[in-house]
Amino acid sequence: MRVIDLLALLADQNKNASVLLNTQPTPSRFDDFVLTTADDQPQLIFKPNPTRKAPLRVWELQLLLKKPDLQTRFLYLTDANGPRALFGFIKRSNGLLLN
Repeated sequence: MRVIDLLALLADQNKNASVLLNTQPTPSRFDDFVLTTADDQPQLIFKPNPTRKAPLRVWELQLLLKKPDLQTRFLYLTDANGPRALFGFIKRSNGLLLN
């Protein structure tokens, strides 16, 4: 999934919903990402931040990702097992889990 695809999916969601990473062993808060390239594929990798007091909101994530140079990057998240591709999100009562 690319950044532009995630932004399109988030457009219909509640702007104040919490967004967490679906990491192992528990969902994680995040507020940063790393830009890299692997096998000629531009990547954006979300990094968990357990010290963040509150989860990002949908509107904050949209603001963070709406930069033209990020739109075509492929999304990944990092958990205990290392980076893995992001394929969408799961809607839960406590917000959205990026998966």
